[in-house]
Amino acid sequence: MPLMRKRQFCSLLCLLLGTAGLAERLAAETYRYELASAGIRIWDLTNNSTLTQDAKGKLTGTYSDSFWDLDANGNRFDAVVTGTLKGSVTQSRGVARVKLTSKGNGTATYATGDPTTYAWSGTFAGEVDPERLLIVGTVKGTEKIGKKPRRVPPEDEELKLPEGMDGSSTLTFTTTTAGKKVTVTDGQLTLSNGDIYTCTGKGSFSAKKNQDNLTLSFYDPADSTHKKLFTITLTLDVTTGTIVKFSGKVLGQTLKGTNITASAG
Repeated sequence: MPLMRKRQFCSLLCLLLGTAGLAERLAAETYRYELASAGIRIWDLTNNSTLTQDAKGKLTGTYSDSFWDLDANGNRFDAVVTGTLKGSVTQSRGVARVKLTSKGNGTATYATGDPTTYAWSGTFAGEVDPERLLIVGTVKGTEKIGKKPRRVPPEDEELKLPEGMDGSSTLTFTTTTAGKKVTVTDGQLTLSNGDIYTCTGKGSFSAKKNQDNLTLSFYDPADSTHKKLFTITLTLDVTTGTIVKFSGKVLGQTLKGTNITASAG
């Protein structure tokens, strides 16, 4: 074959092969991951209308309580209290921590029938126990019966997690590649309590490593403005579908993981 023809043939062959490879990467690929299988757990302490956790991990809520106790002189009283809750959920190195501040006011009635005022101000600090699905920590604070304040000794407390919350979650998304540009669509992060966050994203494809480097931006699907709530970045091996590296801050919790294998479904 003449040299010029041979060069043209090789150039055409390379072009055809390159085009075929590009067409293969252009096909949409859908991925699904069970994050808890890689030790990544996401905690949402929202409990109906009593306590709400936002996308940054901030806790706000209200409470009401009725109980009996003894005052400093050993006299029994019955109290009815309503108040507010404020706090946060954070996580680092797989350990989720919860802090709450509570303030309440109400009435206290002694066994003699004499009524008086009651006030409470306290804090709770604890960690999530993922095996027992409890928040284990300590409560301490100050109560005021009438005009007499007293400090309440620290007390160990175990709080149940909201119904259906076990920290597990499912991440799904679809990628489409054009050259080195990667677009992410149809993304969802579904928590164990059924809450869903939708995402779009973008990134780049490295032919040398055969990996996608992606940034996923999540928002509330009910929000028509698609205001970004949190971000996850990941490196994806496009041959195996394994997430080589995963990081993000979701609902106030810093998450990191490696070698997350794709799941069926």
